[in-house]
Amino acid sequence: MANYIFIHFFCSSIIAQKEIKFSTYFKTNKANLRLSDFSRLTRYIDSISKLKNVGKIKVFGYCDDVGEEANNLMLSQKRSEFVSEQIKIKANKQTVLFSPVGKGELPINDESNFSISEQRTKNRRVDIIVYFNDKNQIIDDYHEKGDRIILDNVLFQGGKTVFLPRTDFVLHKLVDELKEKKKLHIQLQGHINQLKPQQMADSTLYRPEDNLSTRRAKKVYDFLISNGIDKERLSYVGFEGKFPLGTYPQYNRRVEIEITDIKE
Repeated sequence: MANYIFIHFFCSSIIAQKEIKFSTYFKTNKANLRLSDFSRLTRYIDSISKLKNVGKIKVFGYCDDVGEEANNLMLSQKRSEFVSEQIKIKANKQTVLFSPVGKGELPINDESNFSISEQRTKNRRVDIIVYFNDKNQIIDDYHEKGDRIILDNVLFQGGKTVFLPRTDFVLHKLVDELKEKKKLHIQLQGHINQLKPQQMADSTLYRPEDNLSTRRAKKVYDFLISNGIDKERLSYVGFEGKFPLGTYPQYNRRVEIEITDIKE
């Protein structure tokens, strides 16, 4: 019962934050954890996996300054990979888990209040950084070049470029965010339901300039331009029915965003 209360409180307390960091510590020259530390890590991962608004997880490994620099870099990578594998087992399918990164050794800080031994103990670690989706935003502040975002409720009638209800509200919200985030360049990616064999012969579905998925992406593209977004920041493409989301057809008739650049 005590464990349940802890996890429930933990989940509730972090849900409003944009990101949190958790660190797990290793013994000298080891790339796996002691049983007590492994249990602590798995409890943390269990707690994170219960949350619905986890967007991304990044994993960074470190070493102390003892030994050869090249060996420490390799060891830090192994540590990050070990932790990343534990996260993969339980992470939600919607969570983006970045490739683990070994950062190598951390130097001793002469101005620290901790002893050299204490600093080295703290430097033999892996940091897990969890980023949370902001449900009030379409494009969160933590998004990076190459990220793809589904435009929830930007949906279409079957076989048409006609928007379903609520789409107008979402697109106006997207316009507002793009006006605020002026550095972002995006590609609009259109999707349709998977085609039946008899539809494969219909060349209008496959001509890149005229297929339905492309026209849906262009419909959103035109909306953004007509509402003040510079067309130099936008592009569009159609992916036909190559990337279905599931069993409900309305969710396959959609447009996604990919961040193609973040201008400095």
